[in-house]
Amino acid sequence: MVTVDHRVVGFQHYYHRKRDLQTTLYHKAVLPDFRRQGLATRLVDAVVQEAREMRRKRLRLKCPVDLPANSFHCNYGFELVDRERGKSRELNVWEYRL
Repeated sequence: MVTVDHRVVGFQHYYHRKRDLQTTLYHKAVLPDFRRQGLATRLVDAVVQEAREMRRKRLRLKCPVDLPANSFHCNYGFELVDRERGKSRELNVWEYRL
């Protein structure tokens, strides 16, 4: 979670899976007025650090193909490993090797 002046402006939801040593990032959000300030990077940096400390092998996430967040994932260093059909739209599958 990221706060500014005691106000939550960003968060993420993730899970460390034991069976395959993978961390899955389910949601990441930053309020529009606070984007492009490095807050999403801080959020992902925190989960990457935690996953490394837990000796996870990779961080994965799925993102609808039409969202601008895909460029963030690419710039952060995630690799586009697949595209799959979601419930209502196509999803990019991103992976970050730890």
